[in-house]
Amino acid sequence: MAYLEENMGNAEVGLSSTAAAFYVSSGHLGRLMKKETGQTFVEYMTQLRMRKAETLLKQTDLKGYEIGQQVGIPDPHYFSVLFKKHIGRSMNEYRNVKT
Repeated sequence: MAYLEENMGNAEVGLSSTAAAFYVSSGHLGRLMKKETGQTFVEYMTQLRMRKAETLLKQTDLKGYEIGQQVGIPDPHYFSVLFKKHIGRSMNEYRNVKT
């Protein structure tokens, strides 16, 4: 999990590459993730990335596409849709109500 937090900004990090980094099969890593976190690998990575995106929105003036790149989701449209789905409001709405 620490590896994923450190490398979440890399869009190439996925189940296969992470499994290869630890010399285990993708299936085994997927089962371990589900057992340890209660989430699939993709769900866990998405949650990590959205938390980081929230922090960046609160603490910086970066544009949405720049935040997407920093959290490993380089497609601005996909990042925007994913953010709204997981956080419940658009990045602009979120940024405008920050405290």
